[in-house]
Amino acid sequence: MSNVNGEINIFEYWNVVWRYRKMIAAIVATVSIIAVVVSLMMTKLYKAEAVIMPVSSSGGGGGLSAITSQLGGLASLAGLNISGGASDSDKLATILKSRTLAENVIEQENLMPVLYRDSWDKKKDAWKDDSLTPNMEDAVRKMKGIVTVSEDKKTKVISLSVLTDAPELSAHIANAYLAELQNFINDNALTTAKRNRLFIEGQLEENKKDLLEAGKEINAFYNAKGVSNVESDVDVSVGMTESPDASLDRKPRFAARDMQDDPALRNLLAEKIKVEEELAKAKTVRDVPQQVYLAYLMLRRELLAKVNAILTTQYEMAKIEESKEDLAFQVIDQAVVPIKRTSPKRAKICMISFFTALFAAIFIAFFVEYMKKVKTMSHKN
Repeated sequence: MSNVNGEINIFEYWNVVWRYRKMIAAIVATVSIIAVVVSLMMTKLYKAEAVIMPVSSSGGGGGLSAITSQLGGLASLAGLNISGGASDSDKLATILKSRTLAENVIEQENLMPVLYRDSWDKKKDAWKDDSLTPNMEDAVRKMKGIVTVSEDKKTKVISLSVLTDAPELSAHIANAYLAELQNFINDNALTTAKRNRLFIEGQLEENKKDLLEAGKEINAFYNAKGVSNVESDVDVSVGMTESPDASLDRKPRFAARDMQDDPALRNLLAEKIKVEEELAKAKTVRDVPQQVYLAYLMLRRELLAKVNAILTTQYEMAKIEESKEDLAFQVIDQAVVPIKRTSPKRAKICMISFFTALFAAIFIAFFVEYMKKVKTMSHKN
């Protein structure tokens, strides 16, 4: 459709469009009507969105590392790398995408009848067909199809969106995910600092008991006897009902490795254990002078008091370290019930369908015109 000089003649193109205007209009109208009908028949979907942000700590995310290490294969299932270099937001996103969290939400919120409403009989409050009862694996797969977790790498903000055909359900599931995320963190967080604190707390408790018992022994001795430097009528029982390190055995063994290195505390504990081991070799020492026995009681109480002071300091330091590794996230936006549907976007569907049909109809018109010219030229030849 060009003249002898090879220039394109726009009027010839327009003439082709005009000659086939009825065909073009018919195609466009048909496709547009179909698009309108299809968009009206499509299920309305509503999206609720919750936004959270990890609370940074100077601990470098050690707590979340402890949690994600307990997830095992869930990281690979979610398709994320949660190696040591992963950020807190990456690890939180991994937990949100995990199968464990999806199962917890389904079980806690009793979502099986909701996810498979066509198979659920509301009147009987039971499945219509017991042989077709859905399993948890299928439910988790379906849940992951309606839940989307996205992360902004720059701001570290995590968005959790839920898309269902019921606005209330979308908001309910999104908020349930946040609640179960917090529960999961609370139930599984066992950081190094927390292990230190638990160990020291147990040691401090045992030492306080020993310190109080030592005070009771001194008081009982004063009340029972007049203290003398020469009388040797005290028989001292030094037998032990348990091994010197039995109190340690009652505590988690792994905590001892993680306790902060304090030479003074270690020396005092070693001295205490050594003395008790030596005394344990004999069940009773007879004819101990009263003043000597009293000095022994006072020395033992002083030793326990020093251990108590150091343990108290260690305990406060452990609590500070634990607070640095607290696992927490801040909810920026709680999920609210959406008012407007998210899809289908009927106007967009109709516009795209209209212009697609228009260009397709014009192309068909030019193709038909071209075929007519080819056929005409073949007849002339």
